Amino acid sequence: MDLMEVHIDYNDLHALKSKCLTTRKVLFQVGTSERVTMELADRTIGLLLTVTSLSIFTYYTFWVIILPLVDTDHFVHKYFLPQEYAILIPVFVGMALICLLSMFTGYVMLQSKKKKA
Repeated sequence: MDLMEVHIDYNDLHALKSKCLTTRKVLFQVGTSERVTMELADRTIGLLLTVTSLSIFTYYTFWVIILPLVDTDHFVHKYFLPQEYAILIPVFVGMALICLLSMFTGYVMLQSKKKKA
């Protein structure tokens, strides 16, 4: 492992110097195990987000593009909402996302004003 990949917190370094003589080895081992754990957690979250996104995309694509071409009395229509919701759901989700992003931006701006004062 390259030394450039190890992240050292200097507060931990001073605490470990008083406890043991081999601080570099301890820091290297602690940093490696924490990084491996974080990489595994990040990969798991990334995999879950990817699978969820692909599932939603596949469902929505089939619902909007392929389903109108299928006969209305076919059994597959009972697994999907009416076509009106194909437009309403993304519009409401988009509006909610814009509202949440606006609220977050406003919160951050208020917090930065409080820190300056």
